[in-house]
Amino acid sequence: MDQPAWLAGVQQPAAQQVFQQPVAQAPVDVKTHAYWFAWAHQHEADVNRCHLAAHAAAATLARGGDSATGVPAYTHSYSAFYAWGANELHLDPERSHRLAHAATHATQRGVPAGHAADVGLEAIGLKRTTKKTLSWSSDPAVRSAVIGAVCLFALFFLPVYFIVLPILGLLYAVRSLGTGRFYFAIAGLALNGLATFLSALVFFNLI
Repeated sequence: MDQPAWLAGVQQPAAQQVFQQPVAQAPVDVKTHAYWFAWAHQHEADVNRCHLAAHAAAATLARGGDSATGVPAYTHSYSAFYAWGANELHLDPERSHRLAHAATHATQRGVPAGHAADVGLEAIGLKRTTKKTLSWSSDPAVRSAVIGAVCLFALFFLPVYFIVLPILGLLYAVRSLGTGRFYFAIAGLALNGLATFLSALVFFNLI
């Protein structure tokens, strides 16, 4: 599974171990840092700058903290998950902290960040939805390409031809331009467009 863009900077151990839900909450300073990191990430894309801003904000609130130096790996991970929950999933702060704590606890035990995100969602009773891929037989892009090929074959080799077929193929191709099988949609447009043009020439006795 590819690493989501919002997990930039999160360390992912190579080993994968069985995860168990944590009971305790994250330390107060980590939760504070995560809150300010999420706020900064709404206005700044650079992750390091967000951590520096969060560190400085937390230190200021604590009345004289250390300068914004290196941020611990645990805090990096927790803040990334918290920001994901608060900014992108629009969760309330409490659930964002529960998600971040469970997900970060998982990464500390060797679970990859993508799977750890699922662990965090499960901790608050949510599940990430997966987009189903259409089968080849039901994909309109594939159908349009097949119809275009059949239309061209029928136009040259069969005595009976229905001009509505390439038009149907064009409709399938237009519908499928936004699908994953984009090249089949382009092929369907080209084949059915050519078949429609040749059919018009034959219909008007121009060839």
